Amino acid sequence: MKLKTLTPQAIKNKTVIMRVDYNTPLTHMANGVTKVADATRIDLSIPTIKYLRENNCKIILISHLGRPKNQPDPKLSLEPAARYLQKHHRFPVTFVPETIGQQAETAVAAMKPGGVLLLENVRFDEREKKNHASFAKELAKLADIYINDA
Repeated sequence: MKLKTLTPQAIKNKTVIMRVDYNTPLTHMANGVTKVADATRIDLSIPTIKYLRENNCKIILISHLGRPKNQPDPKLSLEPAARYLQKHHRFPVTFVPETIGQQAETAVAAMKPGGVLLLENVRFDEREKKNHASFAKELAKLADIYINDA
Protein backbone atom coordinates (compact mmCIF):
# COMPACT_ATOMS: atom_id res chain seq x y z
CA MET A 1 0.00 0.00 0.00
CA LYS A 2 1.35 3.42 -0.94
CA LEU A 3 1.16 5.94 1.89
CA LYS A 4 -0.15 9.41 1.16
CA THR A 5 2.09 12.39 1.65
CA LEU A 6 0.97 15.30 3.78
CA THR A 7 1.38 18.13 1.31
CA PRO A 8 0.90 21.69 2.54
CA GLN A 9 -1.93 22.11 0.03
CA ALA A 10 -3.81 19.14 1.49
CA ILE A 11 -3.48 20.10 5.15
CA LYS A 12 -3.18 23.90 5.31
CA ASN A 13 -5.60 25.34 7.89
CA LYS A 14 -7.31 21.98 8.50
CA THR A 15 -8.34 20.40 11.77
CA VAL A 16 -6.44 17.14 12.12
CA ILE A 17 -6.89 14.13 14.38
CA MET A 18 -3.48 12.58 14.84
CA ARG A 19 -3.27 9.12 16.36
CA VAL A 20 -0.04 8.92 18.35
CA ASP A 21 1.58 6.23 20.46
CA TYR A 22 1.83 7.70 23.94
CA ASN A 23 1.56 4.29 25.59
CA THR A 24 4.56 5.17 27.74
CA PRO A 25 5.68 4.10 31.20
CA LEU A 26 4.67 6.48 33.97
CA THR A 27 6.16 7.13 37.38
CA HIS A 28 3.70 7.76 40.20
CA MET A 29 5.49 9.97 42.73
CA ALA A 30 4.88 9.88 46.50
CA ASN A 31 3.52 13.45 46.34
CA GLY A 32 0.71 12.31 44.00
CA VAL A 33 2.24 13.71 40.82
CA THR A 34 2.55 11.37 37.85
CA LYS A 35 5.36 11.87 35.33
CA VAL A 36 6.34 10.31 32.04
CA ALA A 37 9.20 7.89 32.78
CA ASP A 38 10.31 7.30 29.19
CA ALA A 39 9.31 9.92 26.61
CA THR A 40 10.79 8.23 23.54
CA ARG A 41 7.40 7.58 21.93
CA ILE A 42 6.18 11.10 22.66
CA ASP A 43 9.33 12.63 21.20
CA LEU A 44 8.87 10.60 17.99
CA SER A 45 5.61 12.47 17.30
CA ILE A 46 7.21 15.92 17.46
CA PRO A 47 8.33 16.25 13.81
CA THR A 48 4.78 15.61 12.57
CA ILE A 49 3.28 17.97 15.16
CA LYS A 50 5.74 20.70 14.16
CA TYR A 51 4.97 20.19 10.46
CA LEU A 52 1.23 20.46 11.12
CA ARG A 53 1.72 23.57 13.27
CA GLU A 54 3.80 25.18 10.50
CA ASN A 55 0.79 24.63 8.21
CA ASN A 56 -1.66 26.27 10.64
CA CYS A 57 -3.45 23.04 11.45
CA LYS A 58 -5.51 22.57 14.56
CA ILE A 59 -4.08 19.35 16.00
CA ILE A 60 -6.12 16.90 18.07
CA LEU A 61 -3.92 14.17 19.51
CA ILE A 62 -5.44 10.82 20.48
CA SER A 63 -3.75 7.81 22.04
CA HIS A 64 -4.26 4.94 24.40
CA LEU A 65 -2.31 4.21 27.55
CA GLY A 66 -2.34 0.82 29.24
CA ARG A 67 -5.32 -1.46 29.56
CA PRO A 68 -7.96 0.10 31.84
CA LYS A 69 -10.45 -2.36 33.31
CA ASN A 70 -14.07 -1.52 32.40
CA GLN A 71 -13.81 2.12 33.52
CA PRO A 72 -11.47 5.11 33.42
CA ASP A 73 -8.41 4.73 35.64
CA PRO A 74 -6.75 7.99 36.78
CA LYS A 75 -3.40 6.18 36.86
CA LEU A 76 -3.71 5.73 33.07
CA SER A 77 -4.57 9.33 32.22
CA LEU A 78 -2.73 11.05 29.37
CA GLU A 79 -2.47 14.30 31.33
CA PRO A 80 1.23 13.64 32.18
CA ALA A 81 1.92 13.37 28.43
CA ALA A 82 0.31 16.78 27.87
CA ARG A 83 2.44 18.30 30.63
CA TYR A 84 5.56 16.68 29.15
CA LEU A 85 4.85 18.03 25.65
CA GLN A 86 4.30 21.53 26.93
CA LYS A 87 7.35 21.57 29.20
CA HIS A 88 9.90 19.88 26.95
CA HIS A 89 8.76 20.98 23.50
CA ARG A 90 7.64 24.49 24.40
CA PHE A 91 4.31 24.81 22.70
CA PRO A 92 0.97 25.10 24.47
CA VAL A 93 -1.01 21.88 24.82
CA THR A 94 -4.58 21.79 26.06
CA PHE A 95 -5.51 18.58 27.84
CA VAL A 96 -9.18 17.55 27.65
CA PRO A 97 -10.21 15.02 30.32
CA GLU A 98 -12.60 13.23 27.96
CA THR A 99 -12.30 11.71 24.52
CA ILE A 100 -15.67 12.53 23.05
CA GLY A 101 -18.55 14.61 24.29
CA GLN A 102 -19.42 18.24 24.91
CA GLN A 103 -16.16 19.13 26.63
CA ALA A 104 -14.09 17.78 23.73
CA GLU A 105 -16.30 19.49 21.13
CA THR A 106 -16.08 22.83 22.96
CA ALA A 107 -12.28 22.57 23.23
CA VAL A 108 -11.94 21.79 19.52
CA ALA A 109 -14.24 24.68 18.57
CA ALA A 110 -12.09 27.06 20.65
CA MET A 111 -8.81 26.00 19.02
CA LYS A 112 -6.70 28.47 17.09
CA PRO A 113 -4.52 27.57 14.07
CA GLY A 114 -1.38 25.79 15.29
CA GLY A 115 -3.13 24.76 18.50
CA VAL A 116 -2.51 21.35 20.05
CA LEU A 117 -5.09 19.48 22.06
CA LEU A 118 -4.61 16.08 23.71
CA LEU A 119 -7.79 14.13 24.41
CA GLU A 120 -7.99 11.69 27.30
CA ASN A 121 -7.05 8.03 26.90
CA VAL A 122 -9.23 6.56 24.12
CA ARG A 123 -9.38 3.25 25.99
CA PHE A 124 -11.47 4.92 28.68
CA ASP A 125 -14.31 4.44 26.20
CA GLU A 126 -15.07 0.71 25.89
CA ARG A 127 -16.08 1.18 22.25
CA GLU A 128 -12.45 1.88 21.30
CA LYS A 129 -11.32 -1.59 22.39
CA LYS A 130 -14.16 -3.10 20.38
CA ASN A 131 -13.31 -0.99 17.30
CA HIS A 132 -16.92 0.23 17.30
CA ALA A 133 -18.05 2.34 14.33
CA SER A 134 -20.07 4.76 16.49
CA PHE A 135 -16.94 5.72 18.44
CA ALA A 136 -15.00 6.31 15.22
CA LYS A 137 -17.82 8.46 13.81
CA GLU A 138 -17.92 10.62 16.93
CA LEU A 139 -14.17 11.20 16.76
CA ALA A 140 -14.30 11.87 13.01
CA LYS A 141 -16.83 14.67 13.56
CA LEU A 142 -14.10 16.65 15.32
CA ALA A 143 -11.72 16.98 12.35
CA ASP A 144 -11.21 17.23 8.61
CA ILE A 145 -8.27 14.82 8.34
CA TYR A 146 -7.07 11.71 10.20
CA ILE A 147 -3.35 10.95 10.45
CA ASN A 148 -2.01 7.74 11.95
CA ASP A 149 1.41 8.57 13.40
CA ALA A 150 1.40 5.75 15.94
